[in-house]
Amino acid sequence: MQALALFVYALSPLHVGVGRAEGAHVDLPVQRDEFELPVIWASSLKGALKSHAYKRGAGNDVRLVFGREPGERPDSISGVTLLDARLLLMPARSLRGVWIYVTTPHLLRLFTTYAEVYKGGEREGFKDAVENAQKLINNSIKNKALVSSKDYVDNGKIFLNEVEVEASVDPVVEAFANALRNLGIQLPKFDIAVVGDDLSREVIDRSLLVQYRVRLNRETKTVAEGGLWSEEYVPQFTLFHSAVVCRDVGDRTADKVCALFNNLLGGNPAVLWVGGKETIGKGLVRIWIK
Repeated sequence: MQALALFVYALSPLHVGVGRAEGAHVDLPVQRDEFELPVIWASSLKGALKSHAYKRGAGNDVRLVFGREPGERPDSISGVTLLDARLLLMPARSLRGVWIYVTTPHLLRLFTTYAEVYKGGEREGFKDAVENAQKLINNSIKNKALVSSKDYVDNGKIFLNEVEVEASVDPVVEAFANALRNLGIQLPKFDIAVVGDDLSREVIDRSLLVQYRVRLNRETKTVAEGGLWSEEYVPQFTLFHSAVVCRDVGDRTADKVCALFNNLLGGNPAVLWVGGKETIGKGLVRIWIK
């Protein structure tokens, strides 16, 4: 078995949805995990990667790596297993600096847990990210924020999505950001605030976008009956992380399956579509395999 880290970066807002949800705050919400935090389920991520690979025309290799199509007789398990893509960094509005990335001890704990799968604590480059994430988990303070830069702090406070939070600068946050940068993850900025878990849901939920859509009657240019609905989006610049586990398939060893998986993406990083609303510019992501 061989495992690799996979990062998903939102180049445009994402709608990886669950269909119409009765009683939800929006008609078409995004996928959420067991803690009600945004997630990209492995089935959605794998489907997007498989579709992208098929567009590159390598049918037999795609079947070996991702498994056969529904209705086809499976003769072996797929060569890769993908884990759910968990939230790592989400942009939040800031009174100073326009916006800043937000993460939490819980999200960092998920990152260190996934790192155990691909042995991140032992790998060059990843070791710094994992060690600093663990330090931030230990250093976190309830109802307070640890910030990478004083530029976002005003009189001992930071304002995140209109939520006032006591804040202090912690060099470990900057060290974690630099570790991500050194991994080759390309982000528009590396300024991060680590907020306590008790504040996380409020801050993160306020970052999610809700867009109202209308369907017009072509003749009258008025809203058609039943033609008003709302959609939820994960904001542009959000970073998720996952893991890819490769196994021996036929005469291909796990490391060769991982190499084939990389090749099928057509680049590292690769750019592809995930989720719905592709024709209106949503769901464009950049993928890194590390």
